[in-house]
Amino acid sequence: AFTRTGYEFVGWGTGPETGNDFRGDGQSYDFSADVTIYAAWQIIPGLTAKTTFNVDMRFDRDDQFNPANTNILFNPTAAYNPALASGTYNNSLTYNLLNENTVDYSKSWDEHKLSVLVGYSVQREKSNSVNLNGSNYNNDEVPTMNNAANVVSGNGTGINEWRLLSQFARATYSFGDRYVVSGTLRRDGSSRFGSLNRWANFPSASAAWIASNESFFPQNNVLTEAKLRVSYGLSGSNSVGNYSQYARMSLAGNVYNFNSTNVAAAWVDNLGNPELTWEESRQTDIGLDLQFFKGRVSLVTEVYNRLTTNMLQPLNVLWSSGFGTANLNAGEIQNRGLEISISSRNTVNAVKWTTDFNIAMNRNKVLDLGGTQAFYSAGGNNSSPNLIAVGQPLGMFTHNIIDGFITQAEYNTFAQNLYSAPGNPVIPNPNYIPFGAPGYVPRAPGAVVGSWKYRDIGTNGDVPGT
Repeated sequence: AFTRTGYEFVGWGTGPETGNDFRGDGQSYDFSADVTIYAAWQIIPGLTAKTTFNVDMRFDRDDQFNPANTNILFNPTAAYNPALASGTYNNSLTYNLLNENTVDYSKSWDEHKLSVLVGYSVQREKSNSVNLNGSNYNNDEVPTMNNAANVVSGNGTGINEWRLLSQFARATYSFGDRYVVSGTLRRDGSSRFGSLNRWANFPSASAAWIASNESFFPQNNVLTEAKLRVSYGLSGSNSVGNYSQYARMSLAGNVYNFNSTNVAAAWVDNLGNPELTWEESRQTDIGLDLQFFKGRVSLVTEVYNRLTTNMLQPLNVLWSSGFGTANLNAGEIQNRGLEISISSRNTVNAVKWTTDFNIAMNRNKVLDLGGTQAFYSAGGNNSSPNLIAVGQPLGMFTHNIIDGFITQAEYNTFAQNLYSAPGNPVIPNPNYIPFGAPGYVPRAPGAVVGSWKYRDIGTNGDVPGT
């Protein structure tokens, strides 16, 4: 996909001209591509090898040119002050490469079915960015950077890169289309963690019983299919940003005076953590799937319990370290919930009408914060009403307790400060209390009238609908 956008901004000022005196213009380019190719080879009957390559690329570029005197556009009340032209140039390129290789074996005999898959994948993403500011252009005729007398790096040039290696295996066995068991094992390594903690194993298992395929299941047109399923698994997250495990150096725009001479200075601007590793979530699911009237109505219910540990988050550290925060693996959060969805096929002839209804409820609780009992998610103090506390739901909103208003006598008696004056609220406790019932966060149920479709008029396999 390719998008090119041109834009113009107009300002009114107090210069010698009148009306639309000052005009600037810019151009924005946006290009994205997602390409996947694969090759498969049947080695022997039932044994297939497959390799897949995916390229996801995005290119963004934005040029802006501000002719002479456009400074008044940004400060229209200022006196007329001629200024030379200026401009900005922003360019970024991001590409994500993924290669996945698998070998799949499938076999059926009597009432047995077996499928085994093993694979290996490698993924890499790299971003390059440039931000330049130009000033004191020689004239307004050439809007490119080569016309600027001064070109400086705005946000600088940047390179970001991460890599992920994965090995995985899955086996599924079913008997008589009634009993199904499956097991999966993943081993992932991420470049975002220290060399000793980059790899982690994530196993999972599931089982299902299709009761409606049993001989004793009552045959009727009301309840036509019933399936009970259960699963347990461990998953991981590496959403911590790039290079958090390293103590990074800062160089740009800083000097140090050494023997009356300014020399380039560098310092460590963050506290690295070489022991940083995967955030882990253990989840148990139990579900029941029912179909009524030969599939005309379906009901899916599921309860789950998820425990997230080793949470990746910035936490306060001792100032003696030289820093206020550091990225750590600390904290536990529990999520429990219920999800219900109902679908119906109301008409199945030439006119097709389907409806869907779903509702989900989730209770979450903070179990541990790495030794801290509570903190505010913005600013690190009670300037933010968003409180995260052990034993409470995540992201709880809070407010002050007010016992009345300060009287003149109280003001004269107690210590006077900026926040106490006659008529101000009395806040006996600087702590906040939570809004609403803690721990219960329902998601609004969703119901729609449904979707309507009419028969394939054009006989091309496409049935239009809403």
